[in-house]
Amino acid sequence: MVRTIPSNLSSLILYMAILGASACGGGTSILAPGHRDLLFVDTPDVVDGPRELDPGGLRPDGEAVGEDVAPAADMAAEEGDEADTAAGDPGPDDPGPSDPGQPDPGPGDPGPGDTGSVAPYTGVYAGLEDVTGTELARRLCALVTDGYDSVGYSTAGDLIRDEVDNFGGRLEEIYSGIWQNPGGLNMEHTWPQSKGADGIAKSDMYHLYASNPDYNSPRGNLPYGDVTVKDWPDAADEVCNHACTDAFPGRADVGCCSIRGTDGSGQKVFEPRDAHKGNVARAVFYFALRYEGCERPSISAYDGYGASHAAITEAVHKEWNRLDPPDADERARNQRIEVYQRVRNPFIDHPEFADRIDFTP
Repeated sequence: MVRTIPSNLSSLILYMAILGASACGGGTSILAPGHRDLLFVDTPDVVDGPRELDPGGLRPDGEAVGEDVAPAADMAAEEGDEADTAAGDPGPDDPGPSDPGQPDPGPGDPGPGDTGSVAPYTGVYAGLEDVTGTELARRLCALVTDGYDSVGYSTAGDLIRDEVDNFGGRLEEIYSGIWQNPGGLNMEHTWPQSKGADGIAKSDMYHLYASNPDYNSPRGNLPYGDVTVKDWPDAADEVCNHACTDAFPGRADVGCCSIRGTDGSGQKVFEPRDAHKGNVARAVFYFALRYEGCERPSISAYDGYGASHAAITEAVHKEWNRLDPPDADERARNQRIEVYQRVRNPFIDHPEFADRIDFTP
């Protein structure tokens, strides 16, 4: 509440007496810019109603941010719930790059192919500058395991639709890049359930994204990879937002689209649009580290085609990690998920870690 004190002297004296009574409630006096009148702004000590969730959680340097904010959803949801599709019909599609609800990545973010400057090795990452191999994997595994909180599958889906990836009531569908209402979207498991994303891994939000079932069904449980011969979709049903501006250099004609087909070795893979490729890689590396072996994390189960092809998949994912480094949106998502799961994805904080670990041991 703002009250204006008249600049008239007699009124001022009377009004100061009134203010003396209200000052007990606490307040701050300021001068309105360009005016002679004094403003008094009430600042009550107790604010009724829900608090806005601070997305900061714990920063990489270990400093607490908003640590007393309780999660807005029930952390004790039963594990294994299968309700992963929101009720209601999808809203109209909205090409999202100009969407006002989309966070502004800011001028300092690296563009495609620019790894940007390496973040400082402070807090939980102190001393990891030159650590590699199994020792790095072991130490990072402790960071993603110790203190981990599983929210349960049903709650994880609700959090992603309603808070983690929701901006102004809309979400960016991962395969098309189109912003739409959450109705009808389900959860895409970057690491397929049939290849090991079960138990608490099924509900780990670091590898869950909202997707149109018409798009993630053709993907099935295929690994992600570079398609050389496309078999889906046909031209009439392409999965694209042609207004996208975040395709890799020289790929504006295809980089906005997600496709399925065979890779250079003849194995069937699914290729996401360029802007989601780095996110996919960092989610896969996180999952391998967290659930597939602390000291010798492996993506072999995720790949599913044997050791030689797993090495190809690893190389492709590491290349995507470099071409599509974390942007402001992905870093903010890391912080929002940390509020609930109490751990971070270290490959978002330090994407260079991926190049120091062998994921096909």
